[in-house]
Amino acid sequence: MNYINYLSSIISNGGYLLGFFIIILESFIPILPLNFFVALNVNSFGLIIGFIISWLATCIGSIISFFFFRLLFNNFFITSNCNLFNYYKKLSIKLSNISFSNLVLIIALPFSPSFLINILCAFSKIKYFKFILSILIGKMFMVIFWSIIGDSFINSIKDIRVIVFISFLLVLAYIISKYIGSKFELN
Repeated sequence: MNYINYLSSIISNGGYLLGFFIIILESFIPILPLNFFVALNVNSFGLIIGFIISWLATCIGSIISFFFFRLLFNNFFITSNCNLFNYYKKLSIKLSNISFSNLVLIIALPFSPSFLINILCAFSKIKYFKFILSILIGKMFMVIFWSIIGDSFINSIKDIRVIVFISFLLVLAYIISKYIGSKFELN
């Protein structure tokens, strides 16, 4: 039995809550690999249930992370004179003015640093609704990617169909975000 099957059996025995909890935990500990946990959930619970657990958990984790940093550390961040914070302040000012569709695309990218995006959005002036909606849409496409590619990423990336699939997901995320952004006047 390889380690993926072994860990999947642990997740399966722990139930849906364990699969849910490890993904929420990943939202606060950036070193934990989201792609690995999504692959474990899909391997443990099947494609549909594994996707739903992973998507809901990563959305909830990102939203909790956003509110945690916005409510508890925003004043400290704004008043700090640390050089590193000054760099991030510039990034969060740029993020305050980002279009809804571009924010969705950044979130949907499979290798985007979710933890950093959550924090920068928390320190920016992005409205709650815009952030939450962009998380719900962007994370959906990112989790679809990791659910399907999952544990065979190295082999998959060599296949041109995977590149086309990734491109299709990103274009679809952009089109949906453009439509929803115009419908809710988020740009």
